[in-house]
Amino acid sequence: MAVLTALTGPLAGERFELAGELVIGRESADIRVPDPEVSRRHAELRPVPGGVEVTDLGSLNGTWMDEQRIARPVVVRDGAVLRVGETSFRVNAQDPPALATADAPVRPPGAQTAASPPVGGFAPAPGPRARRSAGAATRLWMPAAMSFAAIVATAIALLLYFAVR
Repeated sequence: MAVLTALTGPLAGERFELAGELVIGRESADIRVPDPEVSRRHAELRPVPGGVEVTDLGSLNGTWMDEQRIARPVVVRDGAVLRVGETSFRVNAQDPPALATADAPVRPPGAQTAASPPVGGFAPAPGPRARRSAGAATRLWMPAAMSFAAIVATAIALLLYFAVR
């Protein structure tokens, strides 16, 4: 069974089993990463023959494999480093018995939870890119508020312009 080990960030030292599809994100995710740089639903992982397939779910800050941003699903092999926001995970595609008895507990998928040098490799996975889930394009409210205010101001200016004519 594949295992993710958090190397950096708020989950450093924790391990997560990858028995099936697993979503990493800030909210509504199997592995919740309390990091403002991580999207609500940031990346999806699933075990496949020969490694683990990683798909970015349209995150704002991107999903990085061995310090290369991925634009489509990729299959990563044992030892690759996945980074979302400020949190890095080492992918262990095959969890040897020695790792299963390590100090850090292995969390099952769905468990509630609060830059490393590149190693390993990855290869592009076949298939179309996953679509972004419905939701806001940004977590920041100020740009949205400013855009809305500019649209309203323009509408009022046009109304006044044509009312005077």
